[in-house]
Amino acid sequence: MRVIIDKEEDDYYVGRTQWDSPEVDPEVLVKKTKKLEKGHFCDVDIIDALPYELIAQPSLQ
Repeated sequence: MRVIIDKEEDDYYVGRTQWDSPEVDPEVLVKKTKKLEKGHFCDVDIIDALPYELIAQPSLQ
């Protein structure tokens, strides 16, 4: 899944898909396994789902 990174938290990056509005729709929490830049797109693999968020990690591709 392709997400845009909105901000950086202590343990993860907060992103959203092209179908999600900021501060309205659920977020994609991306584990910090490599450096990602705010405002840039990143391909991620979804590894878990919570009631209002998806948990992801950067794709290896």
